[in-house]
Amino acid sequence: MTERARVTLWRVAILVALLSAWEWLTGIKAISRTPGLYWIDPFFISRPSAIARRFVYLASGEVRLSLWAMALSTVQSTLWGFVVGVSTGFAAGLLLGRHERLARVLEPYIVAFNSLPRIALVPLITMVFGFGLLAKVVTVIVPSALAWTFAALTPSISFALIGVVVGELLGGESGGGLGYLITQSLGTLNAADMMVALVSLGAIGIVMALGIKHVERRLLRWRPEYRTERA
Repeated sequence: MTERARVTLWRVAILVALLSAWEWLTGIKAISRTPGLYWIDPFFISRPSAIARRFVYLASGEVRLSLWAMALSTVQSTLWGFVVGVSTGFAAGLLLGRHERLARVLEPYIVAFNSLPRIALVPLITMVFGFGLLAKVVTVIVPSALAWTFAALTPSISFALIGVVVGELLGGESGGGLGYLITQSLGTLNAADMMVALVSLGAIGIVMALGIKHVERRLLRWRPEYRTERA
């Protein structure tokens, strides 16, 4: 068995163990006189079986706004913002790298701006650009405009996804996307729907990160570490 196969097997085994424990602990009554008390209350985190049923329902055509439509909106906004952010970040890095004096002049402003919590800027961006696609794209430019400071593109796509979801949380249904599903499930105290949104976001993040790594491996195959990995 290859090392990659062993790693994959361990990942699957851990996932199965976690899901099994989750399902089991949320279905066993606690030893208590209080009725309806579980070891882990499914009201707050739902159960894997209930989440799977809600996933199937939300992905079907029976709902007005399907899970696929919300996921597509989130992915579209993330990719647009990522492309714009990385492009401006690359241009800024190239410019500052070739002009040392300009880099020294702008350094305190860059440090100050980069020290601001990204999420704290979202309401300001929303006030200026509204709740539509443009606002969500701008919200991912904020953390990605300085992408040249990051060691790789993978953190940038994660920041982009976070920025989009925050924009959708504030935008409500007008913002669309999985952030809207999170807001809606919070308002109705529907833990299953919220977990569907979170699991979907996690899956999207994994797929995007793997895609970025694949592109990076292709473009940088001349570097020693990538040649060793291929061998």
